[in-house]
Amino acid sequence: MEWIDDPDKLVVDLQNETVGLERELGENLFHLVKNFLKNTAIYPVSAVTMQGIDTIYAIIQQIVMGGEEIDTG
Repeated sequence: MEWIDDPDKLVVDLQNETVGLERELGENLFHLVKNFLKNTAIYPVSAVTMQGIDTIYAIIQQIVMGGEEIDTG
């Protein structure tokens, strides 16, 4: 969870724990993901507690139906 709260800590940990090509690959992958996430929203959802399901449902509803309630019956 620490890396989620402070993604730059991941780079520091990569630099401290890897060397050479492994370090370079890790850093490049980090920067690719970081740039990708600038234009992408992440919505945490729990399959155990179902926390966040309502948010995902609302987003899907907004995309598919333009905000209208989806009839499941």
